[in-house]
Amino acid sequence: MAFGLSIYEQARVFDALQDTLGFDELSPAERHQFVLNFNFSDEQEPLTWIARQADTDAGTALAL
Repeated sequence: MAFGLSIYEQARVFDALQDTLGFDELSPAERHQFVLNFNFSDEQEPLTWIARQADTDAGTALAL
């Protein structure tokens, strides 16, 4: 999944992708990995929310 995330952080991203953890509970680094693994056929609400966050970095924004 991600090279820079701990096993715990990777698990949190996986849980968010499976809808067992709210995407709004993820850190900026976890949100970046969330975007990279997101199924763009799914509901777009998480992506809109992530794009509107002040702490979303440029790399995450470009991945959107």
